Amino acid sequence: MTSLIKTFLFFTVVLSACTAYCQLDVKHYIPPVFGREDFGCHYAVLSTPSITPFNVTITDGAGTLINTVAISAAASLSVPIDCDTSSQFLVTESELNSIRADKGLILEAPEAFYVNFRVFADPQAM
Repeated sequence: MTSLIKTFLFFTVVLSACTAYCQLDVKHYIPPVFGREDFGCHYAVLSTPSITPFNVTITDGAGTLINTVAISAAASLSVPIDCDTSSQFLVTESELNSIRADKGLILEAPEAFYVNFRVFADPQAM
C-alpha cells in the first residue's frame, strides 16, 4: 500500500512541475468530421498571447489557401469557414472511411496561437 502512495506522490510532483501550453502552437490541424443532416455554420476562433500582430494562414488538407487573417492579443478573431457540406471541415456519409486529402484544415503562423473550432447547429428534438 505504501508503494502505491509513493508512486502516486511521485507522479503528482513530476506532473505538477511540467509547464502546460495546451493548444498554443504555430501549426494546428483540424480533421474533418461527419455531421449527418444538420450542417450548421462553423467558425475558427483564433487568439494569441502575442502583443505584436501577425498573419495566420488557413489552408485545406491539400494546401489550397482558404483565408489569411491577422491576429494579436488585443484582436482575437472569429473566422467563418462555411455553412454546408461543401466545407473543408465536413465530410458526407459517402466520404466516410476514406482518405480525403482535400478535407480538414491547416492553420499556420510565425507566432504561437490558439484555435477553437465552433459549430452552430439546430437544437436536437425540436
